[in-house]
Amino acid sequence: MGVKVPLWGGFSAHGGFALKLWTPKAKMTKEEWAAHVPALKKAASQATTARKRQKMWFDNEGFLKIDDKYRKHGLTAMRFPPNSGDFNPIENVWAQLRKDLAEREFEDLKHDKIITTQQFRQRVARILHSYSLKGPGQDYSYLQRLVRGMPGRLLRCKKNKYGPCGK
Repeated sequence: MGVKVPLWGGFSAHGGFALKLWTPKAKMTKEEWAAHVPALKKAASQATTARKRQKMWFDNEGFLKIDDKYRKHGLTAMRFPPNSGDFNPIENVWAQLRKDLAEREFEDLKHDKIITTQQFRQRVARILHSYSLKGPGQDYSYLQRLVRGMPGRLLRCKKNKYGPCGK
């Protein structure tokens, strides 16, 4: 338990996952990430029908700072502080994913079950997909609620002069 999952992804303004990318290591070089920008553009295009430049939210990881490459593909980078659930809602998704994976790993350990890497990836994909589905009696999915709550979180942060914002 507690293994870092080398997975990159994001979700659209409509609350659907736009890109799931597994990598062999936790960090990439700018060149390695740049090779994935066309796939990012394709995922963003599928998530929205807008013809204008698409805005993509990124944290400030060094390898993500390739604005010229984004512009070349019609994307605009919107920077948010890393590890901030208030400013960067994908951090909430990663935290929830870690919690959900830990629960399933605990169940596996209880039953002496060992899963393969492929089974683990399928489990992660199923969990992430479930975040874009509405639950019983819910009007919005988990991801849609995160997107819809973003303006309120930003206003609370601004009111608090960008100190601790809380949930």
